[in-house]
Amino acid sequence: MKKVIAILLLISSLLSLIACGESKYPPVESTDEEKRVIMTFKYEKQTYEVKYELYRALFLNFAADYDKGDKTFWSTPDADAAKESINARITDFCLDIYAAIHLSKKLGYDPFSKNADDRIEEYIAESVDGNGADIAGFGGDYDAYLESLKKMNMNYSVQVLLLRYSMAYEKIIDHYAGTFNENNPSQSDVGALEYTEEDIRAFYDGDGCVRVSLIEINPKYISRKKAENMRDEIAAITGEEAALKHAVQFTASDAKDIMDGVLIGRYSLDGAYYSTVIDTAFDLAPYSTSSLLDVTTDNQSYYWILYKREKTESYFEKNYQDIVNVYVSDSIGSIINGVKTELAKTEEKSQLFDEIDHSQISMP
Repeated sequence: MKKVIAILLLISSLLSLIACGESKYPPVESTDEEKRVIMTFKYEKQTYEVKYELYRALFLNFAADYDKGDKTFWSTPDADAAKESINARITDFCLDIYAAIHLSKKLGYDPFSKNADDRIEEYIAESVDGNGADIAGFGGDYDAYLESLKKMNMNYSVQVLLLRYSMAYEKIIDHYAGTFNENNPSQSDVGALEYTEEDIRAFYDGDGCVRVSLIEINPKYISRKKAENMRDEIAAITGEEAALKHAVQFTASDAKDIMDGVLIGRYSLDGAYYSTVIDTAFDLAPYSTSSLLDVTTDNQSYYWILYKREKTESYFEKNYQDIVNVYVSDSIGSIINGVKTELAKTEEKSQLFDEIDHSQISMP
C-alpha cells in the first residue's frame, strides 16, 4: 500500500527551508465575516478558535452527501438531522486539526513559527510557478492559483491552516516513528515509540485493525457514474479472487493493494480525511464491497472502493513490515486522539453557530 499516512504530508517533499524577504505571492487577508469565530476549544492553557471560513470550507465539501446539490434542502424540516450530522463531522475535522497542532507544540515544534511561515511561502510559490517536474503550477498566475483554492471551497487562510496542520502532523510522525536519511542512513533518527514483535502480533490478531483490498480511482479521468458502475461490477462477481482480478484489470490501482490487501487500524489514517474510510472498513462484512467512497485530502481527491478480506497467517508472514508500519501509524494516531478527546470536552459554540443559514453558505 502506498504510505497513505504520508498523503497528507506531501508538502514535506516540496518544501525547503529558505530565508525569505518580501513574499513573492503576498497573503490574502480574510474578510471580517470570514474571521468570525464559530466555536472554540481549550486545553492546557491554549485556546483554539474555529473561524467561519474553515466551517464554510468543510460544510461545502460535505454538503453534497446530504443535499445532492440542492441548496434548498437546508431550509426544509428534513434538514434537521442532516445539520446535526454535518456539524458533527465538521467539529470532528476541526478537532483533528487542532489536536495535531497542540501535540506538535508540546513536542517542540510550533507550526505558527517563522520557520513554518517560510516553508508555507515556498510551498505556495512552487504551487503557483510549478517546478518543471511533478508540480505543474499555474505558470506564475497567482490569481489562477487563488481561483483553484476557491473551487475547493477554500480561501487563502484556510489553505494556510491546513498546511500548518500538515507540518504539525509531519513533526509528530518524525518524533514517534523516527526519520530515515536515505543519503546517509547513519544520520537517521530512531523514534520515541517502542514496541516488540509480540505487540505487532497482538495488534494484528486483535479487533483494532482490519484487512481490505483498496481500489483507487482518479476522478480526473473516470466519471463518478463510471466509477459506480465499476463498483457494481466488482460487487456482482462471485468469488474473492475473481472479483479482485476484475478490479486489477479495470482500474489503475496498485495491484498489490488489491490482491494482497492492506491493513487499516482504528487510528492508522488521519481521521480528518479518512474517517469515512475507517468506519466503512470496520463495518464491512467479509467478502463484501463498499459503496463508492469520496476521499479528499488537502491536495487531491479520489474515489475509493473497499473489499473486505480475512486476516490470515500467510498475510502476516508475507507483509510483516507493512503491518509494523500500520501499527506505528495507529499508535501515533491513538496518541493524537487522546489530545483530541481532551479538546472535545471543552467545545464551546458561539451565538453565530446557531444563527447560520446553511442554505445561504457559498464561496464569495
